[in-house]
Amino acid sequence: MLNRITYIQRAPVALLAACGLLFAFARPTSAQSTDAIDKSEVEARKAERERRYKEIADAQTRQEVEDFSASIKETCELLARLETKSTALRDRLQALLTDDDGKRLAQDDISYHAYLDLRDQPIASIREIQSRRKNMDSILDGLQAELKRLNVGWVPSPRLRQEMDENSTWAKSRLDQLERQESRLAAILFRAPKELDPVKAVTLEQKIRQEEAHQVESWAQALIRGEAAAKSESEKTIFDAARAAGLERGNEEANQIREARRAELAALRAEFEAEIKRRDAESQRLLAEANRIHADEIAQLRRELKIASAKRQAEDVRAEIEKQDVLNAADHEKKKQRCHAAEVKQLLAPFLAEGYTQPGSVEQQYNKLPISYSKLVSSGALNPDRHGLCQLLGVVTWKGDKVRPRWKMSGRNFEQLSPEEIERTKKVQQLLIELGPTLVEEKLLSP
Repeated sequence: MLNRITYIQRAPVALLAACGLLFAFARPTSAQSTDAIDKSEVEARKAERERRYKEIADAQTRQEVEDFSASIKETCELLARLETKSTALRDRLQALLTDDDGKRLAQDDISYHAYLDLRDQPIASIREIQSRRKNMDSILDGLQAELKRLNVGWVPSPRLRQEMDENSTWAKSRLDQLERQESRLAAILFRAPKELDPVKAVTLEQKIRQEEAHQVESWAQALIRGEAAAKSESEKTIFDAARAAGLERGNEEANQIREARRAELAALRAEFEAEIKRRDAESQRLLAEANRIHADEIAQLRRELKIASAKRQAEDVRAEIEKQDVLNAADHEKKKQRCHAAEVKQLLAPFLAEGYTQPGSVEQQYNKLPISYSKLVSSGALNPDRHGLCQLLGVVTWKGDKVRPRWKMSGRNFEQLSPEEIERTKKVQQLLIELGPTLVEEKLLSP
């Protein structure tokens, strides 16, 4: 024991003193350095989490804009389809005025009046459809321009979503009504007489003009007959009244009769208008019910889209994590292969060789082991600074280690070292920093 103490006192004290403390008597002084490393790792992990969260948030925003863009595109397609079908139905109704199918319709009163009902009750004007479609196309252009940007920062507003839903519901409702009108037209064409001499038959347009002229004539005749009847009856009433009670009383009674008839006509007109209003109210109720059903269907589809989008995003996150795990595994395998490289083993020979001493202790250990990685860390030998290099040099030059290979340096202190020796020490320190945990895993260094 005395011999060991005497030898230690003869060690290159000058070199180790220049570096700070004698390595043989070094104690774990790197608690603050270890805390700094731990803090750096925590900050790095926090930054990585924030980066991943931002990527997920950006992906969610882009997906939301893509989903809304798809819904807008679907609405544009609905409006385009409605415009095409409305134009086709209008042209078909116009063509029937002069073609042979129209002549067949003109021969059947039920088919004829059904045609007039279809013609006089269009589902929607072409101008309104085009206006709605132009509005949706403008929104779609803006969305597609936004999606071309690297980072999508715009989210559709609730007003735009409501406008899209309203247009989609409106288009679907009109399409349903248009399809019913097409079915009615097909039915009346099927009902119309099949056998017809096109040369002798009148066209549908001629039939309509004849009916309009006949109706005007009937109204005029009815008005004339009514006035004549009223005049005749009034004269008879006046004559009888004059005979019974005098001319003045007869005039009064005639006026009462005319007023009663006017009241009767007003009542009939009011009844007719009430029936029209009732039918309009029923049509509005049916339309509102159809809109509600379509709105429920759209809401269900939107919920399903959100669920599908969330599932896709979860799959993307899992795939990204699996990708990172694969990259980490490949990097780890590369580090393991590097640990066994001849150049690395040659540079780290003083650390990989087995011995009875460890950094931070002058006492020989019972087991013969490689240098301990944790001892290197706690001694500060892996700190990337001047003090860390001095501590590392103390490990590889300490002559108290009789077993492991030692470095021969050109000077006895740090200032006397050559640039090549300093760079070699820094290179060894960097290798230990990068490969330390892997060297322990491969049992080339002690824990």
